[in-house]
Amino acid sequence: MTRFDTLFCLRYAERVLERYSRFWDRADKTIRFFSLLSGSASFAALMTQNKALSLALGISFAVFQALEFSLSPSTIAAHAKSNTKLYSDILSRQDGLSDQEMKKAYNQIDDDIVVPESFRKAAYNDVVLEKGSSDVNLYKLSAWHQIISTIS
Repeated sequence: MTRFDTLFCLRYAERVLERYSRFWDRADKTIRFFSLLSGSASFAALMTQNKALSLALGISFAVFQALEFSLSPSTIAAHAKSNTKLYSDILSRQDGLSDQEMKKAYNQIDDDIVVPESFRKAAYNDVVLEKGSSDVNLYKLSAWHQIISTIS
């Protein structure tokens, strides 16, 4: 593996984890917002003695709380951010590292996050565009990949 390949892999891993972290951070904020909104609306409906609306909003509040508890998106986002820093650290020290030292540092990173393919293609495109390569090397993103790319 050449120095260029190692740098590409480091940048790619960093971009994938950044996108993954941003996605879960936004999911966390969205779940919390809708949880707060449905809980407040449920309480307001209860005060107006509208039992059916209060029950429906209370159930939606419970669903959002269950989602937040079971997925724990803030924990996933924090874990991805901490792993991103491992790659960023090596990239920041790249001028002082030889090719072998950089490759060794890259191989020693213990990254246990499995990122879905939806994030990988968008991150690859980010790195290719960063390096100034032509658009020929970019992945064609499907509608699903474009949605994920926009969210993350």
